[in-house]
Amino acid sequence: MLTAAHCHYGRDYNTPEGDLYVGTVSNPSSCTNDASTLLGETYSPRVYGGDWEGSSSVSVAGWEYPTVGQYLYVSGGLSGEHRGRVESTFQYIDGACDPYSTGPGFWTEDQEGDGSAGEGDSGGPVIRYINSSTVKGVGLISAGDTDEEADCEGYDGGRECHSRVWHSNLGSAINALDVTLQ
Repeated sequence: MLTAAHCHYGRDYNTPEGDLYVGTVSNPSSCTNDASTLLGETYSPRVYGGDWEGSSSVSVAGWEYPTVGQYLYVSGGLSGEHRGRVESTFQYIDGACDPYSTGPGFWTEDQEGDGSAGEGDSGGPVIRYINSSTVKGVGLISAGDTDEEADCEGYDGGRECHSRVWHSNLGSAINALDVTLQ
């Protein structure tokens, strides 16, 4: 399973309430892509969708790069699934894994101005629906635009959320980590 490299590096990762073990964030990771693998469990090629408290999942059938103007779904563990429009691609940001420049990646923006992702959502999938039960992987949630703060959707808990979010490209992460999407 893939996640953001800046999340729980080298530590065990549990669900937000701490009651379920998810895996251990691996070493090595790719700071330049803000991507790492979770090891220790058997994972199926599925991602959760819908509400942040929901338990529905969809099958992942490969990956693709994003295109400007495309609508994708950002699925954070604490925010749930939100629709965002791709604003720009082949972008780099500073700070995800200091002192490295992180990228390439892409920006999405929630067209309603809602907080599509926030603290605790990093590493969650960015997907495009092929049909109601199958998606293509496109990216991983990485960082919010601090100039675009918004009310949190899903679990609030005093966290900071953003309507404009930067994501690492899934294809770049897969290549950097030398893994396959099964």
